[in-house]
Amino acid sequence: MKTLLTLVGIVAALLGCSSPKNSYYTLSAPEVPASTAMRHATRIIVGPVTVPALVDNPQLVVKNSNNQVTVYEYQRWAGSLKSDIERVVAADLARDLSTPNVWSYTQSLSTDFDYQVVMDVQNIDSKLGESVTIDVLWRVKPKTTKAPAVDSADHKAARASVSTRKQKQEVTGRSVVHERVHGEGFESLVAAQSRAFDQVSREIATAISP
Repeated sequence: MKTLLTLVGIVAALLGCSSPKNSYYTLSAPEVPASTAMRHATRIIVGPVTVPALVDNPQLVVKNSNNQVTVYEYQRWAGSLKSDIERVVAADLARDLSTPNVWSYTQSLSTDFDYQVVMDVQNIDSKLGESVTIDVLWRVKPKTTKAPAVDSADHKAARASVSTRKQKQEVTGRSVVHERVHGEGFESLVAAQSRAFDQVSREIATAISP
């Protein structure tokens, strides 16, 4: 009986050692300067972000060829990919625009902003040890304000007020970014994805800048 229990214990230990463990990854954001070093008070909310259904899951998805991908069961995102993109782009914009007032749509209840950045990720094409390509449609929307009610005597002043509000125009753009992967593993792949979204953020920041 003792021998049997020993064998069972050995088998259990071997099975435990052979079971693969999950590895978790997250996009890296730049270090944001202290708020005292920021020069602008522009308020920006980033999101919502949409991503293709293929990559909208916990597992990392890697392209093998033009028509084949691999979903890696044990290589996973630490959280939601969509909220991760929001977080990273928000940090990028805070750095590029020198404003502390940038936050993620899904992580904040605040609706008081000057600009909203909406992103529709058309494609995230990732190849281990090779390259990352992302294709992002984005839109920068200034916050709209309603004109106050006026009587006919104030009609001319109201038209001038509306004209002033229309100076902030909605801007749309499309960013297609190719980024080389420096290394063979998943960490290098995710680092390349982070750099790619950093480039997208720079293009968005240019659209927001005066």
